[in-house]
Amino acid sequence: MALSINQDIKAGSSVYHLQTEYYQSSGKIVTNIFKDGAAVKRLEKSVPSDLTEEEIDKELRDFHNSIVARLTGGGKKVETKRAGFKLTDEAVERILPILAPYFGIATSFIVEETAAESHSLEEFIDKLVDGLEESEAEFVRGELKQALSEFATGFKLTPELEDKIVSILGEVFGIMAYPVFEDSLSEWREKGGSSFEELVEVILSHAHDDEERRVLREKLSSLEA
Repeated sequence: MALSINQDIKAGSSVYHLQTEYYQSSGKIVTNIFKDGAAVKRLEKSVPSDLTEEEIDKELRDFHNSIVARLTGGGKKVETKRAGFKLTDEAVERILPILAPYFGIATSFIVEETAAESHSLEEFIDKLVDGLEESEAEFVRGELKQALSEFATGFKLTPELEDKIVSILGEVFGIMAYPVFEDSLSEWREKGGSSFEELVEVILSHAHDDEERRVLREKLSSLEA
């Protein structure tokens, strides 16, 4: 059994170390990626609790090998259509050169994974620079904000906006307003939603009839204005 895998990948003058382990306490397979000794990315995968040791071992090897394959894929186009923060292709092309000096061959991989884990521009940038030295992080943060300001899509769901949405839902759904909002938000994120209009459409799918949908659409649409 190999419930832990360590592997080095050399690329030019840099060495990437992948460490994949299974943690019984959390039921997760975790892969940490290091570049020249510095941690640059952590990935997790939950596995069913009823798997045998042999099955867990296979899951671990498959997860590890899939990450190696994606890392060594090099110039593969970044996939940005997964759930999470969405970027245009042009935005991706703009930010890859900014990050390449820090992440090397792992750049495309890290951008894709970080976008999938984020739901706003701020969160996306924070996750990308996490782990960099303070001076490097500040520089990269500024470069990314400038590069993404005209290309990034999506909107930030602030606590204030959330409260306003729930208040409107309360007029239609009563005490079920917050559960409906939570379910809608989860569905929106799973579908890769990036705009307020898309979130509204998901919320409307929970209405009981056309009249409720009409009222909700009218009131929710007024929030964006």
